[in-house]
Amino acid sequence: MSANQSINALKKAYYCFNAVYCVLGFGSIGLGIWLFQENFGDFVVAATSYSTIGISIYTSVMGLTTIGLSLFATIGLSAKSRLYLSLYFFIVVVLVFIQLASCIASIIYEGPVRKQVKQALYAGINQTTVAKDYPVNHIAATWDEIQSSLGCCGVENYRDWFFTTRWNRNAFVPDSCCDVDQFSNHQLTINCGKNSRMRQLFYQEGCHEPYTNWLLAHTRLIFVFCVLFILVEAVLLALTVKMLIYLRDYVETDYNENYNARYNSGTNAGSTNREAAVQLLQSPFEQYR
Repeated sequence: MSANQSINALKKAYYCFNAVYCVLGFGSIGLGIWLFQENFGDFVVAATSYSTIGISIYTSVMGLTTIGLSLFATIGLSAKSRLYLSLYFFIVVVLVFIQLASCIASIIYEGPVRKQVKQALYAGINQTTVAKDYPVNHIAATWDEIQSSLGCCGVENYRDWFFTTRWNRNAFVPDSCCDVDQFSNHQLTINCGKNSRMRQLFYQEGCHEPYTNWLLAHTRLIFVFCVLFILVEAVLLALTVKMLIYLRDYVETDYNENYNARYNSGTNAGSTNREAAVQLLQSPFEQYR
């Protein structure tokens, strides 16, 4: 394969992998939007750094950054700019370290996440009081959505609701704790949480495990995307190094060719001038030969 063919193949590979990188960026943004729509309002119930809201922001920012970088690299290659490609190389290296840290954190911090989410859920239970002058409590509404969707009640079991600030003198639970499959009519679930004789019809499992598993399942999607990003970025970094070497050699070759052309031109012009001067000096003496 000739040098020109090798360079053309390198450029095509660079453009191709940058296109893949850009597509991954759009996919990351789409994942962020989906996670934002999937959340249970966990920014209200469990406002932790591991909430799906935080994850959706992370993936969206990563996607926008990736799209910007792929366009930046394309412009740099088209302009044959070593400065652009060097800056691109540095930023991608920083992103690789961030993504590696995210992958490692998603693996080793599962235990701390479970503990932190449990604490946040317990705190959320005691913030579900409905005031008379403000009948809508978003935390209480979010708890209802979590319990009815995941089929659970309380943090570890339904007794976590007993004598909370919402019912500080009663062993009540929200109606969303009632297992709808146990009732022939949905209307029968109204005020069932205040009936102690229906406790066997409550969801017996607490929400800590189902909710944390749901949250971690979404977090693992970030792990998959980070791995894909790192694989593509590794190839792009290798291609960028080759492109920088090519551009360096291209500039040096271009400079040497221009220098040699000017030198040869100057040398030829100097030779011509010297020959003309010699002929001019010799011409008066030709008659005496």
